[in-house]
Amino acid sequence: MKKLLAVTMLVTAAALIGPAALATPAATHHTTVGTKHGDGRSVLEARSRFVYTHLAAGGKEVGCSASCLKIWPLVTSRATPRAIDGVKQHRLGTTAHHQVTYYGHRLYYFTYDSPTVPFGRGITSFGGKWRLITVTGTAG
Repeated sequence: MKKLLAVTMLVTAAALIGPAALATPAATHHTTVGTKHGDGRSVLEARSRFVYTHLAAGGKEVGCSASCLKIWPLVTSRATPRAIDGVKQHRLGTTAHHQVTYYGHRLYYFTYDSPTVPFGRGITSFGGKWRLITVTGTAG
């Protein structure tokens, strides 16, 4: 009897709010990528934080996993990332794990950055050097 009552209440609620409301997907998560100072030229940011890539001495990209990700978390987006402030939308992308990329560079944050100083710039750790990304896709 309790199951029948629960089903009846669910069907009644669905009829009252309409099938469209039940079929609406959960809100998507877009990460916006722009420039730190809004000038269209400086280093990139996402969620008001500087973003980096991880490169080996020869310029080849180095991955980051396990303990590395505690210090250098991924910049992620569940939906297509959005470009602002001079960032080129067609150069933004995501990996299979929702990590945001720019000009093919996988993007990371540095846990110990301040809002105004990119303390992670130039740090060598976890098999490569951490570099900021500019609007033109240059790692510096």
